[in-house]
Amino acid sequence: MRLRYLAFLSVLIACDAKPPGQEGQHCGTFPSAACEDDLICVDDICTACGGPGEICCNEGTGKGCDGNIACVGAGWESYGTCSGDCGSVGLACCGSDDPCPNGGECNLGTCTATPGDACQSGKNAFSFILVEADCQNTVVTFMTDTPEQAEACRSQLADAAPGREVCAAPTTSIVCKASVNGQDTLYFSHCSPGQLEECELANCGVDCTWSNGACEP
Repeated sequence: MRLRYLAFLSVLIACDAKPPGQEGQHCGTFPSAACEDDLICVDDICTACGGPGEICCNEGTGKGCDGNIACVGAGWESYGTCSGDCGSVGLACCGSDDPCPNGGECNLGTCTATPGDACQSGKNAFSFILVEADCQNTVVTFMTDTPEQAEACRSQLADAAPGREVCAAPTTSIVCKASVNGQDTLYFSHCSPGQLEECELANCGVDCTWSNGACEP
């Protein structure tokens, strides 16, 4: 009787378990999305991001925080925290090395639009992903009144540096690099196929060859 009860209890627990990719669960595996929308994979656990007080969604979602919320304290060792209280134009300056991470300048404790900067003086936030020539990427947010104005700002930013592209949602490609030193599986974010080719060239030492997909063991 006890064995039957334990078996029944095991079935109930298994049915109640959430699949990978949902909040609080383990991240999914490629090629499926690691986590559902508005979640980010942190230490193999899908975690809520983008809302006030949550960590910034700074990987693959195309945004740092929801709407006109600033991502404060992001860096190499920190995702940063979404703050609806500071860091955006019209709000207080944040107490960090970057007091106005969502654009503008810190003046007398308040983030104000840079004089004459049409890309940071509007009332609506539009986020894009800036991808440099080496395929390193970061979230940029423009404060404009219309999507057309934001698109003009996007184009202006992309043209400011050779090899740079700015898009709403870059593609992440998995490629295998083979050389005299062996082979490595690399992940490149890019806005266009041409930019992916440039990234491969930039990351090639001597006599490299490339193939799509992860390297075979």
